[in-house]
Amino acid sequence: MAGEFKSLYELIKQEPKVGFIWVTDGQGWLTAQHPLLETFNATDYVINIKMIENGLLEEIITRGL
Repeated sequence: MAGEFKSLYELIKQEPKVGFIWVTDGQGWLTAQHPLLETFNATDYVINIKMIENGLLEEIITRGL
């Protein structure tokens, strides 16, 4: 599934003023490390719920994608 998000990111990045933030529940970070790493390296943002709780999503949006 991570590869699908990488493909979606590549499609979305073709549109001006459109951003892509992949939010995971965090569990995949424990079981799907290779696909997540591949997608993490190919996209601007891969974050989890805890990161949102800590204010990262708000920071990303405030700075602009």
